[in-house]
Amino acid sequence: LGNDHLATWVAENELGTTLTRLGAFEEADRLLCEILDRASAAGKSAALADPSSLSLTLGRPSGQDEVASVENCAAIARRNLALNDLYWGKVEAAEARYREVLEELRRLRGDDAPDTLLAMDDYAFVLLEQQNYAEAERVHDELVETSDRVFGENHWLTLKRRADRTALYGRQRRWADMEEECLAVIDAIGASGGEERALLVPMRNMAQALHQQPEHTRTSRWKA
Repeated sequence: LGNDHLATWVAENELGTTLTRLGAFEEADRLLCEILDRASAAGKSAALADPSSLSLTLGRPSGQDEVASVENCAAIARRNLALNDLYWGKVEAAEARYREVLEELRRLRGDDAPDTLLAMDDYAFVLLEQQNYAEAERVHDELVETSDRVFGENHWLTLKRRADRTALYGRQRRWADMEEECLAVIDAIGASGGEERALLVPMRNMAQALHQQPEHTRTSRWKA
């Protein structure tokens, strides 16, 4: 197919994420930067190959694939570079990249697109690592509100993002808020018949919240 076929670019993006998971950060960085260089040289409207049979399936929920294009491949490569920086320990670089990625994804696919929300998930984690709690909470709140509106309040992605937000409360030592939200998520998962593994994060975080609080400050549900 050659280097300029979009199927090659999709495969290279997938390889880049694999290299990141394996800890081969320099190699992943080199490969993903090459994708961006070729995308820049090709231009946004270049007809490199017929993309009709291609889709980008990089970390997206099933049924949410996007048709491949030069712009889409470049956007995914930038997101993968940000993720590579994050796991490489380059948190400040990752934060800067994620800001660029989010701006691009909002323009290309909209605020509610799965890729935009996935990048926001990562960005919220970077902000947490940077101890930028105010901005992290704003992003977490936006994620929960958007997921609630797009997927529904009891969808697993909405509940996962609520559970992720409890980690922020823990970093701020807001144990009562952490406990209250964990309880709400656990109850919602139970009511929706969700998978048992979905309970692991809120239950783990709830145990931390309970351990940190004096008994008299806990909810009545846990005083006995």
